[in-house]
Amino acid sequence: MIRFLKSRFAREEDGNASVEFVTLFPLVILLFCTAFETSVYAVRQVRLDGATTDVVRHLRLASNTPPSRATIASLVCERAAVIADCENAVTVELKPIDTQTWNLSPTAMDCSDRDGGFVPAEEYTAGDNNQLMMVRICAVFKPLFPTVGLGAQLKRVNQTDYAMVSASAFVNE
Repeated sequence: MIRFLKSRFAREEDGNASVEFVTLFPLVILLFCTAFETSVYAVRQVRLDGATTDVVRHLRLASNTPPSRATIASLVCERAAVIADCENAVTVELKPIDTQTWNLSPTAMDCSDRDGGFVPAEEYTAGDNNQLMMVRICAVFKPLFPTVGLGAQLKRVNQTDYAMVSASAFVNE
């Protein structure tokens, strides 16, 4: 009986492709998910950086009447166009840089927590004429594939969201 089974199944080649498929399919899907998440991450960061650049241009030109934090957040939301629930996802920080110590605020920026309702105390100082200012904008996003590849490795601000920060400096005119 054993000789019969051994001779029968040793000659059969059915299922070879199935074994290769089952072995390689998870790896290919992991690679696809990681590549897709990375490309979406890059698009989000580029759009946030572009919105920050536009906001800085607006701040430089509107130095006589500095816009409010809500106005800056709405400008970011309008220009970035990839931030879901933007009004609750964006945090704005605007403050002067001391040119004596050049302290650029190395601490991490507190970002909004949409799920927990935490909204950080945002530092927002319009500054004086000829003063060096720093603007930091933080936006929170949900990863597309939160359990595999890059989505699993991103540093989270809560259970579901990760944060992106964009910063720029300018001089009040």
